[in-house]
Amino acid sequence: MSLASIEALTGTPALDTDVCIVGAGPAGIALALRLDALQIRSVVLESGRADDDSDTQALYRTDTDGIPYSGELTRRRRFGGSSNCWAGWCRPLDPQDFTARAHIPHSGWPFGYAEYLEYLDAASTLCELGEPRFDLGYWRSRLEKPWDEQPDIVDEQLRSGVFQHSPPTRFASRYRAELERSSHSVVVLGANVTRAHLAGRQAVHLIARNLQGAQLEVRARYFVLACGGIENARLLLSLNGTDRPALGNEYDQVGRHFTDHLIFHRQLDVFPTGSAIKAYVDMLPTQHPDRPHAVTPWLGMTTRIQEAERLSNTTLRFDRPQPLSDDEVDTRTVWNGLASSQQRESDGSSIPERMTAVFISEILPNPDSRVTLAEESDALGMPRARITWRISPADIDSIRRSAERIGRTLWRLGLARPGPVRVPDPDTLDNRSFWIGNHHYGTTRMSDNPRHGVVDKNGRVHSLDNLYVTGRSIFPTTGAATPTLSIVMLALRLANHLEQRFKVEH
Repeated sequence: MSLASIEALTGTPALDTDVCIVGAGPAGIALALRLDALQIRSVVLESGRADDDSDTQALYRTDTDGIPYSGELTRRRRFGGSSNCWAGWCRPLDPQDFTARAHIPHSGWPFGYAEYLEYLDAASTLCELGEPRFDLGYWRSRLEKPWDEQPDIVDEQLRSGVFQHSPPTRFASRYRAELERSSHSVVVLGANVTRAHLAGRQAVHLIARNLQGAQLEVRARYFVLACGGIENARLLLSLNGTDRPALGNEYDQVGRHFTDHLIFHRQLDVFPTGSAIKAYVDMLPTQHPDRPHAVTPWLGMTTRIQEAERLSNTTLRFDRPQPLSDDEVDTRTVWNGLASSQQRESDGSSIPERMTAVFISEILPNPDSRVTLAEESDALGMPRARITWRISPADIDSIRRSAERIGRTLWRLGLARPGPVRVPDPDTLDNRSFWIGNHHYGTTRMSDNPRHGVVDKNGRVHSLDNLYVTGRSIFPTTGAATPTLSIVMLALRLANHLEQRFKVEH
């Protein structure tokens, strides 16, 4: 039986397997599929069921201080994880994200960008992207409305690329049949991990329970937490019992550096002076029937400019142009002087338009932003998570300066006139000025030095020989890319690492 409920297994002997995976979201499912292909046995323990359940979802309820943040509203506790509500935006991280940058504290990944890219093709297949091509130039002649006649935005200060859009892939429904056919993987639904048993530097078994008290023991050679940035930290802090040391927390690193993307959508408007910049919205390819989904261009400052001006990695995309009302044209001073440069239609008329820029920005790693345990317990008797999320003035200043520079560059190139940059006050920051990306980063970050992170470059908890963590919680920095594609890439990389460990031990 490769897909079962915990109730169906109650009373059976402990399950013995090679790898026990906790969490059946994109990371857990990608890892299980790859291990199955390698003929490595796995048991996947998933808290949720095939459908939403309010009592199970309530296990994500969190306390918070700092910026308001809800685990319950930003994650989906269900088979397939948050791929069930994923919007499908995909692009890989940038090369500079992997380097130690002097102006970004705690930056630098413990392995290189070239190794990361080795898993791009396979991850793109799992996310149903087709061939991964994220350079804007590739798409210019492959669009419903070719760009051959449009000038590209080329400048020594600007870089560009595209998001490719997944359908979006719902990992549980898309790969359920494959998991059910597996002879090496078992997915157990309704299984909430509540306790770990250790022997020295080894995890020996996990205990999982449902909300009604049914219990299951799983023994494995290796264990992998793949539950997201909040839950991975909560489990490490609580699985050993709250009266004993937390797992992997010898240097008080578990839960630290929690962050998310702030996606600012009211910070900058631009007013096109021609048609070129209007192409920088969703574009539909026509020459590839296996690519039915749009691609969306993005713009950002070059690495050289980021380093010279000490900017975080920030990119923008544009919403579709919207015509200004007559009142806005009459009253907006930004339109003064723009009419003379606005390209007119053949009859001499033109409707002024606005394009809103949507910024996604890297947030500086901050050890004081963290996940800890709350005093309140959930329905399973496990401590709830408490989230403290802090945004610094330096984060807001970097986004502001990036917006101003991109706006000036578009004006210098004759493509658009920028409106004023609207900068939120970091002391009164609230979600009226931004969207939360729902991307939980950093609480079990990678580092070669256990004093600076929870796991090593392969995702292994430093102080334990056979416990791993995967997902966005191990990212040292966030970059400006959406994370799901990278999460799948890291899960596939972990599968290959575990394969190598099996070979050495045999």
